[in-house]
Amino acid sequence: EAAPAAVNSFEEPVFAAHRAVRELRDRLRAHGAAAMMTGSGSTVFGVFQDAEALAAARSAMSDQPFVVVTSFAGCGVVDARPS
Repeated sequence: EAAPAAVNSFEEPVFAAHRAVRELRDRLRAHGAAAMMTGSGSTVFGVFQDAEALAAARSAMSDQPFVVVTSFAGCGVVDARPS
């Protein structure tokens, strides 16, 4: 596995205290995202290479009440929560 291009030194201490944050990051990665925690852990994000992986992650993570899957379209962000 290649080393990540970005590193957040807060991930390990936060993951040790809040297992759900690590699990969320790992679920995004399992669906093909380059995923990590932002700052001190207020957000976990993933960047997908293609729409199919994004759609699969959206479907698989629909059980998470605080997960919003979005995509960039043109100049704006489109809310991609399932209806």
